[in-house]
Amino acid sequence: MMPDTFLWAKRKSLFIMYAVFLLGSCNGCTFTLISIDAPPGPAPDYRAIIAKGLVAVTKPSSVGGGSYFVDQAGMFLPDKMLDQIEISDPATMVQTRNGWVWQTCMHLNIDNKPSTYAVFIADGRPVNAREAIVTDNCEGANYAPLDVRKYNPVTPNARKIGK
Repeated sequence: MMPDTFLWAKRKSLFIMYAVFLLGSCNGCTFTLISIDAPPGPAPDYRAIIAKGLVAVTKPSSVGGGSYFVDQAGMFLPDKMLDQIEISDPATMVQTRNGWVWQTCMHLNIDNKPSTYAVFIADGRPVNAREAIVTDNCEGANYAPLDVRKYNPVTPNARKIGK
């Protein structure tokens, strides 16, 4: 038993000396805590930003046609029919790997399929949109319909260009 106790005491003293060395070698060091708070500032008019990225289209049909929206801001795949658009309130500031952005959520139909999207806005424009995931907190949000025409007036004879 005596050799084991001696070996433990020797290891313990080496450990203590190492810890003292590490603590002593930082004489005069200062530690700075990095703030991860969001930068101050008011939320942009995210409803207008999203609405201005959408273009109203009327699909010709012998049965009267259907009115829907297409995306010109690059948030969704091209030529998708978007309708029944609702936006969550309020937008929140979130940190991404590319910096701080404003995030809001959208309930909408994409080609008649209900979807929930997280939309990220920076510098007054949408920079990313993707199907919402749990960490986006879109499920518990309050939604209100987005009146695209309020922010993006369309003339009665407007047509989608190039189609």
